[in-house]
Amino acid sequence: MTSGAAGSHRTIKRYLFAMNLTAFLILVAVLHVSAGTYSQKVTVKGKDLLLTEVFKSLRKQTGFQFVYLKDVIKEAKPVTLDLQNVELKEVLMECLTPQKLSFEITDKIISITPSTQGLNPELQEPHFSDALPPPITGSVRDAEGNPLSGVNVMVKGMKRGVTTDAAGKFSIDANNNDILIISSVGFERNEIKVSDPNRPLNILLKKNISKLDEVQIVGYGTSTQRYNVGSVSKVTAEEISSQPVGNPLAALQGRVPGLVITTTSGLPASAYTIQLRGQSSLKTAPGSGYHPIDNPLIIIDGVPFAAQNNSLNQYRSIGGTSDDNTPYGGISALNSINPSDIESIEVLKDADATAIYGSRAANGVILITTKKGKPGQTKTVANIYHGTSGATKTMRMMNTQEYLLMRREALKNDNVEADVLNSPDLLIFDTTKYTDWNKYFLRQNATTTDANLSVSGGSDQTSFLIGTGYHKETFVTPGDYAWQRGSVNLNLNHTSQNRKFMIGLSANYGFDKTNSADGTNGSSALVGFKLIPNYPDLLNPDGTIKWEYNGFSLNDEIPNPLQYIKRKYVIATHNIVSRLLLSYQLVRGLTIRSSFGFNKLSSNENTQYPIESQPPEPGVSGNSSFGTNNISSWIIEPQADYKTALGGGKLNVLVGGTIQRNISTTTNLQGSNYT
Repeated sequence: MTSGAAGSHRTIKRYLFAMNLTAFLILVAVLHVSAGTYSQKVTVKGKDLLLTEVFKSLRKQTGFQFVYLKDVIKEAKPVTLDLQNVELKEVLMECLTPQKLSFEITDKIISITPSTQGLNPELQEPHFSDALPPPITGSVRDAEGNPLSGVNVMVKGMKRGVTTDAAGKFSIDANNNDILIISSVGFERNEIKVSDPNRPLNILLKKNISKLDEVQIVGYGTSTQRYNVGSVSKVTAEEISSQPVGNPLAALQGRVPGLVITTTSGLPASAYTIQLRGQSSLKTAPGSGYHPIDNPLIIIDGVPFAAQNNSLNQYRSIGGTSDDNTPYGGISALNSINPSDIESIEVLKDADATAIYGSRAANGVILITTKKGKPGQTKTVANIYHGTSGATKTMRMMNTQEYLLMRREALKNDNVEADVLNSPDLLIFDTTKYTDWNKYFLRQNATTTDANLSVSGGSDQTSFLIGTGYHKETFVTPGDYAWQRGSVNLNLNHTSQNRKFMIGLSANYGFDKTNSADGTNGSSALVGFKLIPNYPDLLNPDGTIKWEYNGFSLNDEIPNPLQYIKRKYVIATHNIVSRLLLSYQLVRGLTIRSSFGFNKLSSNENTQYPIESQPPEPGVSGNSSFGTNNISSWIIEPQADYKTALGGGKLNVLVGGTIQRNISTTTNLQGSNYT
């Protein structure tokens, strides 16, 4: 043999060895796949199960698809199985072999055929079982329409899931009415119910906006927490709507770090105290006439609120429990603002955040932004709720026996003898009578009713929103007392086709009315909670106020509290906040704008002291007081704003000015000597 022939022979042997090795590896792989297929563990239990039910159970557990000839399942008999954690092959043989059926597994498909031939030729076309629909297909995209790859798609309640490919498409085994869970990092989770298995799903995922990227209104512009170096807290419309509150300040309670909001009396329409990062002024003495200056600057839609957090009333009511008619007591000026009209509330705390407002913002700034229309189809939103409230717990007071025992012990300790002047409760009043005055003066439940309706929509250039609301709260104290508010919110925005010119108009009108009791005696009708347990009945049999009992006057040491309930107090408030904004982009990055704002708040209050509410003394006559309070403010703010990219950062320059005027007038009229 020549050397060339010998080399050729060695080459052929190497080829044959390689081919044999390849064939061996393929055989091992096929055997491994086959073993893996048959070794899947399944569980099937049931009596008189149809084959379609068995196939459906196996499909859910393995993901395999069943294919069979048309009349095979029709002729099959029900089977009874009790197989737990066995191989797939064992289940198939258990239910198919007795019925002269065979099976073959190819990839993820199990073919069912009869063991004997003879079926009609027209019945030989294989098909998918109606009980086992084909896989659900679909695609996932973002808000801009871009396909999303790597998105997780899972069947809810099962451990079966897939991920989308580079084109955002997926295919998953699921049944009709199953729920698919679609999730991905950076996007909001979405759940889709399968209603038509034969129709591909087109799924849209919204970006999950981080708190760091949430838009915040700061001064005369916007920023995000990621780039804002000042201390700013934001309360959104969703957070506000989750609370059944009637005053915007109440929506901030417990939601802003460093901000303490406290109601002055807890009764409807009462004022709130505000402290941002602690008290910044000395507390004033009652009756001094000096008001504390802790209140932050309040701005609504870019317009400083004329009344700020001052109380509106000149006279006292049951809601104004303070001894001094300061902003820390009385009727809140912000009652006319409907919380349902608010889009967001930003609280600016430190000097960096508030510097643009100057000394007015020494105690911080509260920015209230009302809702605006958004482009899209016209949307109508209506909501209404009604609730009741009452005193959940009251202090346990002494009964008559306990009280009288304590009184006698006190007189004994002071070495004082009881007489009709110092001890009418022991010598004149009925010592067997007992009244729980807490239940008497808190005997009714207060109700709250709130209804709102809004319509919004528009195009990319023009958007609008108009909304209206009604709110009513009643009191838990005796009497027909209530606080009511009606409001209208209007917003209109238009942008030119070239996006250079923009005009915006907003107007918010609110009317509220409070009908309550007089508060001349500090806490007025609330003094009823201080009555002793054996105090006489408050009314005579004819319904008039009882002024004496067995010759003892009930108006000296312990006045009858019903006299204050008979004295009416009413205050009605009108408030309008409006703003016109004009903006024009001169060149790229440079925009000039000017805003014109107007706010007027007027209140009318009246107190009535009828003769029946006063002790029957000589010369007593009825008297009334009438007061008005008008506060108005207008503001003009021209500005120029320049924005550009500077290296790896951004440069924003704002130049502007403010022209503002506040006008306040008060009148007070009193009438007396009428019956």
